[in-house]
Amino acid sequence: MEGLTYLFIGGALAVLFTVIIVYFGVIKSTAPLAFLIIVILTFIYPFASYCVLNVIKPVIDAYYNLYIGPLRITQITSVYAVVVWASYIFIKRRFSSPFTAADYVNILLLILIPVPLMLSPGFPVFESVFRLLSGWGFYWLARETTKKEEGLIESIFILSGIYPTIVGVLSLMGLISDAFHWEELHRLKAVYYDATAYGFELVPMWSVLLYRLNKRFNLVEFVLFATSSYLLYKTYTRALWMSAALAILITSFKGRFSRYVLLGALIFSIINIDEIILRFSERGVGTDPESFNGRIQLWMIGLQRFLNLNPAEMFFGVSIVGRPLGLFLHNLFLVFLFDYGILGAVVFTVWSVFIFITVFRIRSDKLFYIIPALSFAYVGGLTTSSFLYPNFQWFFMSCMGLLVKDHIGNLIANTLEIGGGTKPKKTQSGGTYGYT
Repeated sequence: MEGLTYLFIGGALAVLFTVIIVYFGVIKSTAPLAFLIIVILTFIYPFASYCVLNVIKPVIDAYYNLYIGPLRITQITSVYAVVVWASYIFIKRRFSSPFTAADYVNILLLILIPVPLMLSPGFPVFESVFRLLSGWGFYWLARETTKKEEGLIESIFILSGIYPTIVGVLSLMGLISDAFHWEELHRLKAVYYDATAYGFELVPMWSVLLYRLNKRFNLVEFVLFATSSYLLYKTYTRALWMSAALAILITSFKGRFSRYVLLGALIFSIINIDEIILRFSERGVGTDPESFNGRIQLWMIGLQRFLNLNPAEMFFGVSIVGRPLGLFLHNLFLVFLFDYGILGAVVFTVWSVFIFITVFRIRSDKLFYIIPALSFAYVGGLTTSSFLYPNFQWFFMSCMGLLVKDHIGNLIANTLEIGGGTKPKKTQSGGTYGYT
């Protein structure tokens, strides 16, 4: 009987896969089929679903114009991420470690979910709210991982950058059409919506590789890191340049490899100084949104529209993720203010302050990929919507969860030592820096 059940399920899935391939075509069916695999895994082994979701999300993002019903496949996947982490925590049934201040502050973000839904009920608001916070539970998922699962997380973030790297290289070789913004500098976007979105597809892999290469040199990882660094450069996205430079500079104080990268970056900058100056001066004056003072004018227009809202909207926000008040604001902090109002801005600020406090208080070698994550989130967020890119948000929240997990492990170890117990040995995954 059990065999017949499995046979029936397998047959039904085979039929469903066939229908999807016939309906969307062989190429476009890649995205819905990948999403279907995530759905199936969620109810069998949620952590595997989390792994697959992170690895193939960049593939799904390449089909950003593919609609299933009224929603894009990317929107559906981002919202479904909530189901993945919720299933994982439900199956765990309990939190295995004591709560810390960072945990309580993370719970504070949930305040932002019900208010917009109460003020503006409807599917668009539901979708936008959950898409923005789709990475919230990945903090808990990473915090509650087993040692074996924790070891896989680094690998999945490296794997998540393989597809963007391949399509980026193929684009530079001229094998992918419409892979650039045809401006004075041809900004690489590969198969994605724009150059900035493409750059953020590479950031998780780039950050983890920087961390791993500081621990020990590996030729394959070095080739991947060098390639992804060049691809980030070819996006000609100034926010990504500055974020990467800051991450390399900070990690160079303790990471030997980062010192070499810093030196290499300086030499590369000197060789390409004309191109870099051109990018920073391109449309550098005037009111064009791509120029810096043009963006300031956009912010001022947005703030003026914000002040014209009624008091309830000013306090609770208008919840139109990415383009509140009909403007693309090019600023993460203003998007939070407009989407979630004064309440959202205060909650996000408190949450951010506690993140920085947590990072500076915790001793863990994982600091060396949370530092790049912080740089891309907050420095990049000044002129991009950094945290609004779901795959980057998932990476950021996973990093924070792993960092807090190490912190909890150190607290327990110190408590045992004070109480006269045996202090657990420090492992490669936490508690020591591991840098020279």
